[in-house]
Amino acid sequence: MKITIAAIGSRGDIQPYIALGAGLQRAGYEVSLSAPAMFRELIAAYGLRHLPVSVNPKQIVEHPSMQAASRSGNPFLLIRSMFREGLPLIRTYLEEVYANCLECDAVILTQIPYGAYDAAEKRNIPFLQAGLGPVYPTAAFPMIGMNLPNFRIGFINKFTYYLMDQAFWQFFRPIQNAWRKEKLGLPPLPMGGPAGKIRKSAPTVLGYSPSVVPSPADWPATVRTTGYWFLNEAPGWQPPADLTAFLDAGSAPVYVGFGSMPDKDARQMTQLVADALRLSGQRCVLLSGWGGLGREQLPDTVYPVDSIPHSWLFPRMAAVVHHGGAGTTAAGLRSGVPSILTPYTADQFLWAKQVERLGVGPKSVSYHALTAGKLAEMIRQVLTDQGMRERAAAFGRRMEAEHGVDTAVEWITKHLETKVRKGAG
Repeated sequence: MKITIAAIGSRGDIQPYIALGAGLQRAGYEVSLSAPAMFRELIAAYGLRHLPVSVNPKQIVEHPSMQAASRSGNPFLLIRSMFREGLPLIRTYLEEVYANCLECDAVILTQIPYGAYDAAEKRNIPFLQAGLGPVYPTAAFPMIGMNLPNFRIGFINKFTYYLMDQAFWQFFRPIQNAWRKEKLGLPPLPMGGPAGKIRKSAPTVLGYSPSVVPSPADWPATVRTTGYWFLNEAPGWQPPADLTAFLDAGSAPVYVGFGSMPDKDARQMTQLVADALRLSGQRCVLLSGWGGLGREQLPDTVYPVDSIPHSWLFPRMAAVVHHGGAGTTAAGLRSGVPSILTPYTADQFLWAKQVERLGVGPKSVSYHALTAGKLAEMIRQVLTDQGMRERAAAFGRRMEAEHGVDTAVEWITKHLETKVRKGAG
């Protein structure tokens, strides 16, 4: 059976789906990943077929309006800015994702299902939804990424999921419904969008640990939290020799990286990190990321990298400092060393709270409120708190034992076999 996974986003968004796709391929499926062209080499390294889309999420994220919206902490402003910058690309995106789903026998929908869902509907083939966080509606807590308090009245929590659905759907709706009519001969989707129908029509598999966010009691049996979908380093990958020499030349360094988060002044943030390292007396592996950190002269105690597998690097660190993206948080928890989170926007604040709750990292400080002194103090705390270090090591072993990809593959296989027997998508 041929499966297409339709994903969009930064590397942290794409990596877990590569891991899931590789697991499905080991189970005998032929897997393709529809994803931005910038990830072609990464996807190919794991033996998956890459079906490119031309949308470049890095260019959208780097736009000044997106950076301003991110700093505001308002998720609706962030979504509005994202779609304003990407609005001219929506029709192209729909057509490319739709075309990428024309040769498969089943579709896995991810963060933005538009285009892939239309292909599954048009061709009447099985589909299911796969997410990276607790995104299924519940009365237990509000939608992640909205940074809202937990409302005592459960239906208000549940309503926030509808609001987030609409925040995305209303940008797509006029373009997508016109496209469905003109190109596909399909009826328009309702004002409420496809999200409700998708949830009712197919199971949802979630690639994070129930030990990090327990599954709410009101989720139906069709929702399964499997554990994280970890991506190990690609076959044949070897670390740079000078990085290995740097690690061997002294005590375990601290990792600092903010992934795809942009920064209006990369030089200033690089200096902040360098000052924090000097105050705490630590060496560092510094990820440049989309913010472009570390482009200027750095002391010998800092090793800059553009990209490195977290699965290899993080266990070799004394601690990991990052923005709290879902994928980076997972890698930090798995590594067995303490995590210092500096959330920038959206769901990152949820993961930061969970790291603190689990006792495997200190209370977070927002990226926008970070100072050299605050970062130095958090680094000193995690390096001297033996109880935290022991909890982090124990939790890392727990993450390894969950086998999230295998559980997800088993769940998906069960669903697809049921759908094929019924002969309907």
